[in-house]
Amino acid sequence: MAHPYERVSSRARRVVFLALLALTVVLLLALGRLYEPLNNGVATRGILSLELASTPERMSQVLRSWSQSSIMGLAFSLGLNFLCLAALTNALALACVMGSATVGKPARWGALLAWCQWLAAAVWAIQNSLLARDVLTLQPEFTTMSAWLAVVKLACVAAGLLYAVIACVIGLVRHRRAQELPSPMS
Repeated sequence: MAHPYERVSSRARRVVFLALLALTVVLLLALGRLYEPLNNGVATRGILSLELASTPERMSQVLRSWSQSSIMGLAFSLGLNFLCLAALTNALALACVMGSATVGKPARWGALLAWCQWLAAAVWAIQNSLLARDVLTLQPEFTTMSAWLAVVKLACVAAGLLYAVIACVIGLVRHRRAQELPSPMS
């Protein structure tokens, strides 16, 4: 099944990809700063400890381990996270489509994984909404669903990232080999 990004010219894809990549890096750096105070002995993985808390008790335990100012920063970060999910998943979708030109036979995986990134965005948005509701009301009711959605989101994003990195490495190796070949005129 073709992905809509396949209909965009390769030059336009490259420009949009670079813009989204830059935005994603800026957002991830900002979120990283907001998430720093969330790492502690109880929440050893910071925000991931909250996202993967599969019971109300575990979520309450993680939330209680954070200061009020950390929770306020978390509330702000959840809104910023919506921007990040759009930038990151679209950058990865573009990378998967662009990478499909370099990988040869498994090229259809690029389009499939690009769709998977959009699925990740939808799942991520739902998960963020449930997480925000649980954090802001301090009444964790959707922890199990939120934790499962986080696993799906992370799996989709990881698969897209892995494919994009492999495609990039293949492309670089092929480019280097092409440069090393003697030209027919020599």
